[in-house]
Amino acid sequence: KMLGRSLCLLTIFLTFFYIASAEDMECVIGKQKKKIVLGPGKSFSFSTAGETYAPKLKCTANYKRSKKCKQAKISCSKFETIANSQCKGDFLMVKLGKAKTKYCGTSGPDVVTTSKKFQLLFSSNKKKEGAGVECTVQCNDPAPVIPNNPECSKYNNLTYFRNVNDGRYDENGKLYCDTLDNPMFVSPDWQGEGWYRFTGASGHRMPTASPGEKHCGASFAGWLAVPHPQMPGDTVPAAKVCFHWGNKQCFYSLEVAVTNCNKYFVYELKQTPWCNARYCATNDSI
Repeated sequence: KMLGRSLCLLTIFLTFFYIASAEDMECVIGKQKKKIVLGPGKSFSFSTAGETYAPKLKCTANYKRSKKCKQAKISCSKFETIANSQCKGDFLMVKLGKAKTKYCGTSGPDVVTTSKKFQLLFSSNKKKEGAGVECTVQCNDPAPVIPNNPECSKYNNLTYFRNVNDGRYDENGKLYCDTLDNPMFVSPDWQGEGWYRFTGASGHRMPTASPGEKHCGASFAGWLAVPHPQMPGDTVPAAKVCFHWGNKQCFYSLEVAVTNCNKYFVYELKQTPWCNARYCATNDSI
């Protein structure tokens, strides 16, 4: 019974280990092939086993980027194969689309690719073996490029309750407005006219369809009546904002500026004309 339990536990452990490491590629012996999907935040190894790799290896990993992984990086922390300067002998070949590049000796790859599919192939002959390779294939999404517009780096944050997706009209019976003229009802995150970004609990950007009256902590719900600028760095200098009241989606309007800062929008907001009028936001991303 004890032996049976031990074998059962060993089987579970080995199964778990296989699942956990299934996307890593270790070149051990003979012909090996694997398909691997590379997603955001993922990093997998491609390596040879042992102090020296085995002879007559043909080890292939076919990678495919997921839609959310914008680019991949291939790099090696250890690289030693036996080959001449033309890579005749043992080598690692990287295939990006139709382009093939062989790496050998002590010069391994360090490349970034946007190819949807790519391949790593390690090949050895039966003459002499080297120390082998330890490479990493990872999703390497670049950091978003923030346009040079000054307002994209110098703005106030609107972080307080004003999200139309929240579904609430008020906050524990309290209504707000985006004006300093009425200190009793001024929004906690309103600091006067200037550039603002919606973030946190407030939402991500202004809605481009009326949420209806009595939303986001205000009787007069403010929404953007024109499309947001589509290209990073573009600004709509006179974008119409409407305030919904009663059966009128645009009971009152004013003009604001809107800039696309690549991963978010910023708005040059004016003081609302009265209480309780307020700029609303939505969870919709850029």
